[in-house]
Amino acid sequence: MADAAAQNGKTLMYALVQRFDGSSQKLKQLVKDGELGDVYFGKAAYVRRRGIPIGKEGWFVDRERSGGGALIDIGVHALDCIWWLMNSPRPVEVMGASYSHFGHLVPDDVKYDVDDGTFAQIRFENGATIILETTWALNLPGDNYIKIAGTKAGVTLNPFTLYTESNGKEMDKPLNAPSINGFDEEVKHFVGCIVDGKTPISSAEQGIMLMQMLDGIYESAEKGRSVSIADLNTAKG
Repeated sequence: MADAAAQNGKTLMYALVQRFDGSSQKLKQLVKDGELGDVYFGKAAYVRRRGIPIGKEGWFVDRERSGGGALIDIGVHALDCIWWLMNSPRPVEVMGASYSHFGHLVPDDVKYDVDDGTFAQIRFENGATIILETTWALNLPGDNYIKIAGTKAGVTLNPFTLYTESNGKEMDKPLNAPSINGFDEEVKHFVGCIVDGKTPISSAEQGIMLMQMLDGIYESAEKGRSVSIADLNTAKG
């Protein structure tokens, strides 16, 4: 798709709406303004205690049709958002572990061969690290958060708070996010890119790197070891 768009002069954007939420937009501005310093660590979670989607004829839980489970369904949203907030560094190595322990929650006649829980660590070319947790089912409370740490300050979403210090004293500053409909902003942005000929904030190049991370996590989970993105690309090439 990326090659076809480039060869034909078309605009290609992948749609992951969390980038366009008010809190994400405000946090991105803090990063751009240098309020956090050099951002080097992030942790994101999209965790459901129970919430396995089945879809039409069991589509969601059939890997051949869906491509995967919790990671590629909901984890991708958390990963994409935190990666973008950290300025989308190039991934170099991933370590992942996937589990499938809750197939008994779906009807007996539904094929179930996907991950209902995946956990990963991703290392980037600039030295930064992201830790990701995502589940459709887990015997712990559900959670949904993003945490980012830089050399000057850190920020969490949910609760939206800035963690810094002043005169040697720790300071926790609650932040307010503008009320923005992320879906509306996403569509407006795409239309604007088409009209003005600009590159979307979720570009084709970023989409490729995002898929490299997802593929790498799944491969790492299957092999039981870390996976180099360069080796992954060579194998697929």
